[in-house]
Amino acid sequence: MDILQRQGNRLRLIEVKAKSWDADKDRERAEQGKPREFRTGRGGVNISATWRPYLEDVTYQCLLLESLFPEFQVEPYLCFVDKTARCITDALPEHFDIVREAGPDGRTRLVNVRLTGDASVAARKQLTIELPIREEIEMLRDEVLRATATLLASYEPTLTRIASPISSACRDCEYRVSPSAVNSGQRNGFAECWGALAAVEPSILELYQVSRWQSANALIAGGTVGLLDIPNDVVSAMGDGVIASRRRLQIDHTRSGQPFIGSGLRPAMESAVYPLYFLDFEAARTAVPFTALSSVAPPFASATPVRSRATAPGHRPADAVR
Repeated sequence: MDILQRQGNRLRLIEVKAKSWDADKDRERAEQGKPREFRTGRGGVNISATWRPYLEDVTYQCLLLESLFPEFQVEPYLCFVDKTARCITDALPEHFDIVREAGPDGRTRLVNVRLTGDASVAARKQLTIELPIREEIEMLRDEVLRATATLLASYEPTLTRIASPISSACRDCEYRVSPSAVNSGQRNGFAECWGALAAVEPSILELYQVSRWQSANALIAGGTVGLLDIPNDVVSAMGDGVIASRRRLQIDHTRSGQPFIGSGLRPAMESAVYPLYFLDFEAARTAVPFTALSSVAPPFASATPVRSRATAPGHRPADAVR
């Protein structure tokens, strides 16, 4: 659990997510009598597929707390960055220190965030929002209880594999291991489900947005899992949309072994005027702005570059704040 606060006989369960929330749009929906974005259907009778994993997560935590401490009243919340909030402090991320550790694979991961600056400055403007989700939890309660019982029965009293048909969803299997790793003795959970089909390359799972292609699961169920084995009539029936065209290009050029070069690439390159400037807007992923809104100058108001310590060479900006 990210945050658990006790207030008398109340337990505030707060799950912090790396997503943003538009408080203004949420307020407009409420004024129009519409349910929150978490729910869909007339009257909000269903849980949105986009938000379901987040809400199921908190539902499980909530059920766990209620079973351990039945004398307490559990109040569940989701916490997001509020997109409508405005930063009023320059270099606010410098009040926090990112703690990282190397994992078994050698990659560094975010472990914790410490407040090293002035707490009063950091708390001057609320940049996050906590949303009560008790109603959504109640909608998912029985479903999560049933899923929990199924999972529990799979490893107690005896560890038992839960049978699940192979499909395009296996593309994101976390137990899919490269052949070189398997040769070194590492187990391949993906192959334990797919059997000999796991070794077929190139795989249909590499097809562009394969999870959105309804015919993929029928092919996989019939044993056709090679990208080059997809029948021509199935390829022709993909349609004429942008995604279908992209899939056909991938299949055709994989078969021919020739790279695809769009007809507009050369004219675009020849029309470029030097010097060229490359701007990468994905270089910083901070949830907390570096610059106060009041001090932001109009775009391109000055040709003089401005560099703060937060963006100076050798300084790693905070990429998440909880």
